[in-house]
Amino acid sequence: MEQIDEEKEVIARGDHERDPNVDENNNNTTQVPMMRRVILHLFKYFNIVSYLLFIGAIGWFLCWPFVTKNIYYSENALSVFFHTPEFNQQDADYGVSILNQLKTLDSRSAKLDFRNQTYSAVESYLNSESIPFYSEMKRHEYSVERRYINRIENVRGENLYIAIRPGRGNGKESIILTVPYFKSESLAFSLALLKYISRVKWLNHDIILVISDGYEHNWAGEEAFIKSAAIPTGRMREAITLDLESFDFQQVAVLTEGVNGELPNLDMVNVVTGLLSESHYNMGRGGLPTFFKADLTATPNVDATMQQYPNYKDHVPAFIYLHHAFLEMIRSFGIDLPNSFMERSVIVLNHWYNQLISIPTGPHAWFRQQLTHAITLTNSVTQHTTKIGVMHTYYMMGRIMEISIRSLNNLIEELHQSFFLYYVTDSQHYYGFEHYLPNLLMFLGCLAIQFIGNYYASTASEKELAHAVIFVISNFANGVLIYLTPIILKDTLRHLALDSQQFATYWISIVVILVLSSLTLFYPVVNRIYEYLFKAKPNPIHWRYAKSLSIAFSGIMVGAIMIYSSALCIFLSSYLSILCILTTVFPTNIIAKLVQLVSLLAACPFNLIIVNILVRQHYFGEAISSQLEWFFTITDLPQNLFYISFCVVMIPTWTVLVGTSIISLFKQKEKVE
Repeated sequence: MEQIDEEKEVIARGDHERDPNVDENNNNTTQVPMMRRVILHLFKYFNIVSYLLFIGAIGWFLCWPFVTKNIYYSENALSVFFHTPEFNQQDADYGVSILNQLKTLDSRSAKLDFRNQTYSAVESYLNSESIPFYSEMKRHEYSVERRYINRIENVRGENLYIAIRPGRGNGKESIILTVPYFKSESLAFSLALLKYISRVKWLNHDIILVISDGYEHNWAGEEAFIKSAAIPTGRMREAITLDLESFDFQQVAVLTEGVNGELPNLDMVNVVTGLLSESHYNMGRGGLPTFFKADLTATPNVDATMQQYPNYKDHVPAFIYLHHAFLEMIRSFGIDLPNSFMERSVIVLNHWYNQLISIPTGPHAWFRQQLTHAITLTNSVTQHTTKIGVMHTYYMMGRIMEISIRSLNNLIEELHQSFFLYYVTDSQHYYGFEHYLPNLLMFLGCLAIQFIGNYYASTASEKELAHAVIFVISNFANGVLIYLTPIILKDTLRHLALDSQQFATYWISIVVILVLSSLTLFYPVVNRIYEYLFKAKPNPIHWRYAKSLSIAFSGIMVGAIMIYSSALCIFLSSYLSILCILTTVFPTNIIAKLVQLVSLLAACPFNLIIVNILVRQHYFGEAISSQLEWFFTITDLPQNLFYISFCVVMIPTWTVLVGTSIISLFKQKEKVE
């Protein structure tokens, strides 16, 4: 029926569409090429097939909590579990004595004074020994350029490096430990650990402790260490950041996501989480370990925890909070959801979200950019249950770190790529590449079928195809311009002292103007370009060609992203598939057209940001202004994969389909009048 309506509509405007059985060069009826006939036959029901693939992909995604796989250890990593740790009480006492020395410093003094006091105290304490255990100690003043959305800052600071170079090593590879200078308990522990490592016989990699500065500037000290040659490092194989506020903790959070969701070697994560879960290493507290600063599965009442700990909500994504609340609501209706399903569902979605937004979760992110496998160990924001003392915690954490470093010392082989593409649920289970590959293939298959089906289902002429190509390219070029907007603004308005709110006003205003331009001005401009190129008046944009081409452009970019970020690929494929469903047909009835247009407007990419802001304001009590301030603390936004995809994939595809819907609506109104 829809095809008949289209033909009537074409006849009404006096321009017959091309019959697929007619050769345009001569008006004689000719046989359709075999390839086209086969494709038309195979894709007769392409919409149904593509939507079944979409439903299957969503269904498989929901089944993830049921298909976890037991963790994998390589032989080199597994062997260290059979060794008895030698980190003893004397080593823990050494850390406590350093901590007592650091506690005498005046932390209320100015930052530079406190940093110099800390470094001087560390140097004095280490040099007071008759035989220093370290091979090299050096201060490093640095200057790092921080590129925020609305400004560029030159961050100055100073790091302190302490290196151990074993006799059996060759200096070509190293393991890095980093710790912020102002977290005294972590600093004292790391020095005690370093002293113990200096006397072991199994070490064949250099160990370098980086006492870093610049923590409030997105870990500028770590970046300065990586980019400088202040101290010889060789190839940095692994790195662990000790970011523990206090050693009186209930949970240790193992943070894994780096820049753009990059992950470390799964062996490295498994060793640390496995040790933290072992009963003879447990520090007398439940729920070890976790993978997030705020783990919703580790507290019986999320809302009460947020009220008790104000900073808890800062680490809870709104999407994960709503998902957890939805599962709790289902339980309240008497539906028995297994605890394992709820926990794995929340944890895997939290990992998926962290990889999706492409924002690093800890200081280890800078090492991942150098292909160094890195994690951050930090405190989880949760209730304290027991206080067993720093001495015992130092002792237990020292034994855990000893085995972890011994394992890293053995992990010198390059493992299979699949073990860098995963989602961890707990210390015993994970989702590997083989688990989410069906999702990716079904989503991409849905998009590929939509592209081929709509392209070959169209009976428009080649000139109308060219018309659609110009229209689609102009929208995607506009997406690139939207992507470049903050960069251009930052350079253009650099001489103006704009705060974050003023810059956001300019930025949002320009983006809105660009989007509205693509929906209102691009079509007449494209018509003028068509008239100039073909010396003829164009027909309205053919919606099948426009849809097919926009899905093709987006699908190519999504396919490229699949190699880098599975989470982003799944998200983009889902969004594009929803747009395809909303535009299965372009109805001829005005009311149906309006309903379709409203549905497309509801699917606007910007609505995702608006909903997230409103949810955080309603449930977390966060003001919109404070949320914007957080947004302006992100560094290197132009390199963020989610931002790139949002501007260059989601917005252009949406504007093409909405613009085509608006054109179709006005064409229908003109016909009625």
